[in-house]
Amino acid sequence: MELSSENKLILASFRINPSIEDLEKINELIPTITDWEHLTSNIIDRGIAPLLYKKLPRLSNRNLVPDETVKKLSKAYYLTLTRSMMLYEAFVNVVAVCSANGIPVIALKGIHLSEKLYGDIGLRQMSDIDILVKPEDAKETLQLLELSGYKCIIPIDEQIESCDENLIHFSPMVLKGVSVEVHIRLLNNERIQHSFFPDKIWENSEFTLLSNQPARVLQLHDLLIHVSLHLHKHMLGGTMQFTGWIDITNLLEKYTELENWHTLRERCNLFSCGDEVFRLIVLAKEYMNANVPDDIYNENKHLLKNDYRKLFIKYLKGYKGYYNQDQSHLNTLIRIKPFKRKISYLYNIIVPPKLYMIYKYKIESPTLVLLFYPYRWWLGLRELIQLIVQRK
Repeated sequence: MELSSENKLILASFRINPSIEDLEKINELIPTITDWEHLTSNIIDRGIAPLLYKKLPRLSNRNLVPDETVKKLSKAYYLTLTRSMMLYEAFVNVVAVCSANGIPVIALKGIHLSEKLYGDIGLRQMSDIDILVKPEDAKETLQLLELSGYKCIIPIDEQIESCDENLIHFSPMVLKGVSVEVHIRLLNNERIQHSFFPDKIWENSEFTLLSNQPARVLQLHDLLIHVSLHLHKHMLGGTMQFTGWIDITNLLEKYTELENWHTLRERCNLFSCGDEVFRLIVLAKEYMNANVPDDIYNENKHLLKNDYRKLFIKYLKGYKGYYNQDQSHLNTLIRIKPFKRKISYLYNIIVPPKLYMIYKYKIESPTLVLLFYPYRWWLGLRELIQLIVQRK
């Protein structure tokens, strides 16, 4: 499947610590780019702009990159850095409050990877804070967040009441534009019939410092599995973000010893997810030149079918996908009991609090909030119609 120079440049920009060969590949591609405006837009949309921006000083052909593109890449980097600084400040406060009350917390995805894998919190885009707590600590964690000023679209008691073995995380808690998602599981999706064993995740987790705050993080193999399955779920669900591919490509740089690959295989067997994880690893080898030994690649390349390749290329070429939020709300509504709580949940979905609206739709002035409710209702109606059509 032949790729354009623009798409090749996007893929070549993935590495956090590029080799001389990686930089030379980018240098070779720069003179072949014919539409810098389109490329710049795509690379920003995919969250790769900060990575390319940081490579520019090391590129011999950087003078061929238009000044306007450099300005936009720079802006993307500093916006990411500013947002990440705000999220890390909030994360430190959240973990401190939980720790003071004896609640252990595992930092998930971006809040862990930005500092420990990327080494520069301006390189990886984050939209919110994801933390994992033990199910028995969930209610107290949500209450502590509420006491700290965080608000939620759904009352805590209703969320706890409707909690079951299928719940991955509770509704986001929001304060001053920062959203915290409290997870009690890592994955248990209808599209992928397996989940992590919580006791094993906690047993394997490791202590580290994040922004000088002691916190737990996922051990390397569990981290790669989590990132891979999360990405696989979103690829099939129609909302893939390239951040996941960047994470995988760079996490694989840590698999320098054969022992690591044996441990990863054993861990995948434990969680019954080997096919999904190694399929993504094979694809990362083929398109991102990820650090995967030839014997590992040859052993697993049969897992990567052409349909999956085509789906990846479709996203690479600009497909944005589509996620039906109404389906998620419907699933939650079915679980909630009794009927009175169903009505309350439905009301909060249709007429959420102003704070939630400001965060959700990035409303600059509180006086404009009322104008966005009809917009929300229109989006909900459109999704409901699409859901009905899909089920026919």
